Amino acid sequence: MRYVEKIWCIACIIVLSGATVGFTGNVCELQINSCPKDFNDKVIKVPLDVVSISRTISMCRWVDFVEGVSNAIKPPSIMFIIDHSYSMMGLGNTYPGNDVDGSRFKVTRDLIDTIFNRHPDAEVGLTVFREVLFLDHRNNQIFVPLNGQGDQSYLPLIQLNSKYKGNQSGVDVVKSVLRTETITRINEINKQSVTCTDLVYSPGFSTIGNTNINNAFEAALQAMKNAKNPPERQFVIFLSDGEPFPLNDSTQHGNKNPFYFMQGITTPTTFTVYLHNTETQAPSSIKTFTNNVRGNNYSSSNAYSDVWTLKTDYNALMSLFMKNIMTPIFNVTQGIATKLTLNNSISTTLDGEHFVFNTSFPLGKDTTIVNMNMGFKVESTNTAAQSDSTFTFGFKIVREKDAVLPDGLTQICHEQPGLSLYYDARQIYQVTDPMRKLEVRFDPKNFSYSSVEVEVRSSNTAQSDVERIVLTDRNAFWSGTFQRNTGKIKVNDGTFQHGTNDSIVIIYRNPLIPLDTVRYAVPYMSEVTSDTTPSRTTSFQLITDVVNNPMNSTSRIPGMVRTTVTAQQGYCPEYGSVIAVIPAGEVNKGALIEGTISIYDVVKNPVIRKKKMAIDSEKRLLYAWDGRNSTGRTVASGTYLAVVEVKIEGRTESVRKLYLGVQR
Repeated sequence: MRYVEKIWCIACIIVLSGATVGFTGNVCELQINSCPKDFNDKVIKVPLDVVSISRTISMCRWVDFVEGVSNAIKPPSIMFIIDHSYSMMGLGNTYPGNDVDGSRFKVTRDLIDTIFNRHPDAEVGLTVFREVLFLDHRNNQIFVPLNGQGDQSYLPLIQLNSKYKGNQSGVDVVKSVLRTETITRINEINKQSVTCTDLVYSPGFSTIGNTNINNAFEAALQAMKNAKNPPERQFVIFLSDGEPFPLNDSTQHGNKNPFYFMQGITTPTTFTVYLHNTETQAPSSIKTFTNNVRGNNYSSSNAYSDVWTLKTDYNALMSLFMKNIMTPIFNVTQGIATKLTLNNSISTTLDGEHFVFNTSFPLGKDTTIVNMNMGFKVESTNTAAQSDSTFTFGFKIVREKDAVLPDGLTQICHEQPGLSLYYDARQIYQVTDPMRKLEVRFDPKNFSYSSVEVEVRSSNTAQSDVERIVLTDRNAFWSGTFQRNTGKIKVNDGTFQHGTNDSIVIIYRNPLIPLDTVRYAVPYMSEVTSDTTPSRTTSFQLITDVVNNPMNSTSRIPGMVRTTVTAQQGYCPEYGSVIAVIPAGEVNKGALIEGTISIYDVVKNPVIRKKKMAIDSEKRLLYAWDGRNSTGRTVASGTYLAVVEVKIEGRTESVRKLYLGVQR
């Protein structure tokens, strides 16, 4: 039997982004969320779907570049907070202790002379703590009791060049409290003999050696209320080896939550040294406290607050003090970021936290060199003198498959614009000879465009006519028409010519971001006679979609989906996301379409692998995910990558990648 058979060059039409883009239908921009100087001289590897740098870039703080300049005039007010718990001495659960030689006391005592030589009129106070404050006002009338805490006391801020207790200078008063002696005691827990350093001073009450940070900071803040110097010249220096202990007795923490101090409320600039024999990172509570103090708006100097971890040693501790703590106390300037230049482009505005440019910055196909100049308006807090300062730094960005972004960088992704082909106001998925005038439609996907131009060419890359079409904004979409026929190419005749075995390829290239390219191909079908049996394959487009994205506890899966999935797989969750692959166009009912799905977390660990998708009567592939991994455990909030593989008649026709959101 003879019949008319339709022949075309591909059986399934799929919208493809440019080969340089990693995820079909999605492109991403690199968001710099921390000071870009942090990446100076580094190579930053980004995934292939990252095609640009965001037009908003995080600002740096002045303290990120310098610690200050000389000629500080106003003296500081400094409260030292020193941990004297048993873990420091080796008399408690920690053996040996984290500062058995008493370096924290010895360094502080020697620093008093340094402060006095630089600022004789500086104010210095002292808080020593265990589960209670270690000083007792009953045996030293200079000490001041902490409000509401009985006899627990602290040394208030005293001016180093003033006279106290008769004729004793302030500097000598502070140093006398810090005098130490070597003692030998038995550790009652492990029964070991311990030789360690203790203060010569002792209170009139007994202590058990635990850790009460709340009262220590309450005393420092109470002392600061009487400081003679302004907030930007007030500093706290905190020396400790750990976190509050015990956690089940609030009476040992000022009748508050043991971690109350973490809030950093009304706390001046604080420098913390975490002293520990083995740990290399400060506890999370100390880090959180430091971040809160930086941002509590107590003073312009609070941004200098920082934390260091150190294995206790006199020389190492003194070096850290002089380099990282005393320098910003002695030498203070303020700098306000004014502009950023990135590869010769200058930022246009500031939004308080970011530099803002007119446009995003395109990345190269493989490697991009980024050079930055950041300008500051600098002012001395002591003299009010102003100047301008500029810092230069840079890094290299390399696009690489499956790259994982470092801390401080994220990728913001969005769906690329869509392309489609119409004839006589009807979308088509193949072109036949009578279709001479075709319409290209461009779907902006909720993005704004000032102009759109597309390129029309054939799939025969060796010899192709090329027509460029400027589209017109139709509100919901952009559109433009062109004439076509088959035959010999005629350059610049206004008609697109192609061969009988070609597909018609439409390409959109973002003029600002060259890697942001969308390619859409539609096959041409000619009519020829044949004695063979017609193919059952039908031309159609595969569209991926997600229902309930991101998912949360109220994301109910539609009833029709639950019915289909339950019938084929025996179970369907009531809540979650639905990942769907929908064939758009004419689909032969006998066509065999299959799909599997895998889901990965942000570091590419598999959550589920190769799960079979259900298929309904309309040949739609469906998978209902309730936010659980392959072992049934609930995943955390975040963004996950779904990889869908579609097979038609046993052959892999499409691999789709899309992002899923989970909100707990």
